[in-house]
Amino acid sequence: MKNIRFYAGICLALFAFMIAYTAALRPIATSVQFVFSADAFHQIIHAWREQDLLNVFINHFYVDYVFLLMYAVIGYQVTRTYAKWLLPAAALFDALENSMQLYLINDNTQAISLLYALSGCFSAAKWLLIVLFVVIFVRQRSRLLI
Repeated sequence: MKNIRFYAGICLALFAFMIAYTAALRPIATSVQFVFSADAFHQIIHAWREQDLLNVFINHFYVDYVFLLMYAVIGYQVTRTYAKWLLPAAALFDALENSMQLYLINDNTQAISLLYALSGCFSAAKWLLIVLFVVIFVRQRSRLLI
């Protein structure tokens, strides 16, 4: 349990750093996760370019890739049921989402519209798996306390 607390502390620090680092972005950094079209995606990216903050969003991925590895490890270690695969699966979708967003930012003239929808679907799958993990984990822990 000490290792999990250590990893959780690192994960929390990474998450807090990403929030602080991207705080100046308007619209907020997570807004790009919930778009499914090229127009909506590029509207957000254009706003960041105008604010000269696009590099903030791009550079936050260095921390985000480490963060997703950390929460995958934590999720795998904190439970012994099938739920242990939920956060590693979420991390996989997170990595796919991040990679897709970086591709779409850097190669926006060649991208087909399906890729923007796919990026949004990766994000939706990630968040669904994270929420599912939390619900299952809380239910399991509450049974242990009864």
